[in-house]
Amino acid sequence: MDQRSLYIVIPALNEKGSVGEVIGSIPRKIDGVSKVTVIVIDDGSTDATVQVARNAGADIIHSFGKNRGLANAFSKGIELALKGKADIIVTMDADGQYDPREIPSVIKPILDKKAEVVLTDRQVLTLRHMPLQKRIGNVIATWVLRKACKFPVLDGQSGFRAFNREAARMLNIQSDYTYVAESIIQLSSRGLNITQTPCTFNPRQDKSRLITNIFYYAYRAGTTIIRAHLRYRALKTFVTYGLILITLGVALILRFLTYYVKGEGQGHVQSMILAAILTLIGFQLVMLGLIADLINSNNRLLEDINYKLRE
Repeated sequence: MDQRSLYIVIPALNEKGSVGEVIGSIPRKIDGVSKVTVIVIDDGSTDATVQVARNAGADIIHSFGKNRGLANAFSKGIELALKGKADIIVTMDADGQYDPREIPSVIKPILDKKAEVVLTDRQVLTLRHMPLQKRIGNVIATWVLRKACKFPVLDGQSGFRAFNREAARMLNIQSDYTYVAESIIQLSSRGLNITQTPCTFNPRQDKSRLITNIFYYAYRAGTTIIRAHLRYRALKTFVTYGLILITLGVALILRFLTYYVKGEGQGHVQSMILAAILTLIGFQLVMLGLIADLINSNNRLLEDINYKLRE
């Protein structure tokens, strides 16, 4: 088996109580891995997170001057890992909910060349320590993501993941809030070989830094999924719904003409009005899909340029 370099990316925001244990639990010797490098992205912490991470043995620590959000921290970590010539990149949280000792099993499909991306499944419905509203929210969010990316995602909100170098080079996260859903939509649209594996998910000892309000999180995560979906599948989405509305409009026109031929058209003018509205909206959706696809063509070109620059 080829020996490959592994980089662990850990975004952290005020996690002095757990980041040290997380770093200390990361296996430094793994079969098939020549070197393990730990990167901590300090997202504007105001506590001793940086010092604790340094004392625990973090190899690289990058600090933002202020809080810039999980997605930006994730992107910076991927950038630093790629600059370090990483062959495999694992991302995980600094709060201790994921077990670093499971890293070898998570990266094994990549080491065995059976996958390019590995997602983990926390099996949230079995997590009694997770509040019921969060469990339900995770299930709903994963279902929406599954429909948006046309991939059978088991847990769309898990941040414990592994990427090979090629997959990491393709990432181009545009959200500034969370990357979990957008990255799946992006990589699945590229046709990468993605596999999934169960993982442990421990109770959090304090409040989440990301999900301070479940409704706000649902709103931000939901809009991220919608935006990412439209970025890659705008033409199909808008044209499909546009043609449905146009078809309904045409059906109403034919209905009106049927009554008109019978001499009863005067009593069915409302059908023509509704038909005109549906047809107009449908036509606008089709045109919007075409315009969005042209814009997305430029986005795909920029992603290809970004991919080559990361070489």
